[in-house]
Amino acid sequence: MRNYLKLSVVLPVVIGIITGAALPLLGAADDAPGLSLIGIVAAFLLMMWGVYNTGLVKRSLLVSIALICFGAGGVVMSVVLQHDGEFSDLPSLFIVGMAVGAVLLCAGIVKLIKDRKKV
Repeated sequence: MRNYLKLSVVLPVVIGIITGAALPLLGAADDAPGLSLIGIVAAFLLMMWGVYNTGLVKRSLLVSIALICFGAGGVVMSVVLQHDGEFSDLPSLFIVGMAVGAVLLCAGIVKLIKDRKKV
């Protein structure tokens, strides 16, 4: 339990939760989706930093986990935006979003497999 109640663990997680709640609310109030995305990414990275400080996850696995999460988010968001009709003017952006998400997913999975073989 001592690993979880250190300041280096609790502080990034609490700041991540606050950031993850505040910036999307401000983004929704000003109709600024970029601010919401920044808040979600910052919250994710801060919380991952807090998890890393517990010592439960190896450093090499954090990059793999982050790549897989961002890749999955890219694929899902591309599909959601396509379904909402946001890419009606430039349909090629859907393909770019899916490609970037797929590359991030593949890179995360390949790195995860390589890191697991080393252990």
